Amino acid sequence: MEAFFSNFAYAYLASTLFQVLPLLAKAKFTKIISTIFSNSKIRDSCKFVLFIALFNSIYKAVLCATRRIFKDDRKCAPIAGLLSGTALMLDVKARRQFLGAAALGRVIDTGFNLAEEKEVIPKIGKKECIMFIVATAYCNYLLGCQK
Repeated sequence: MEAFFSNFAYAYLASTLFQVLPLLAKAKFTKIISTIFSNSKIRDSCKFVLFIALFNSIYKAVLCATRRIFKDDRKCAPIAGLLSGTALMLDVKARRQFLGAAALGRVIDTGFNLAEEKEVIPKIGKKECIMFIVATAYCNYLLGCQK
């Protein structure tokens, strides 16, 4: 429980800082106070922070529980990740889409690295550039198909 509250506090501070940072750069100090105490900003920050805190707490709890059953982290980590991903339902739709697009790039990168490591595909020069182009094209295609 202590880890949940510390995750909540740190994530709330970071979220509020990211909302205020552009105003600090423009030196609009009166807007900073109204932004910090705005009901919609507080609600948005709390939803995001609740997601982050639940995500971390569920992951750690499930990982500890499954380690008692399976001694191998290769089995425990995917189970914990799958169950902690259910906390994403609490977040705003636009942020869910962003996190999905960001995770998609990571999945493609991991797939390429594993395929090269297992020698399923040959080593590719400038792989990062190719992966960036493929991931960007696919994400833009998905965003274009969105209703």
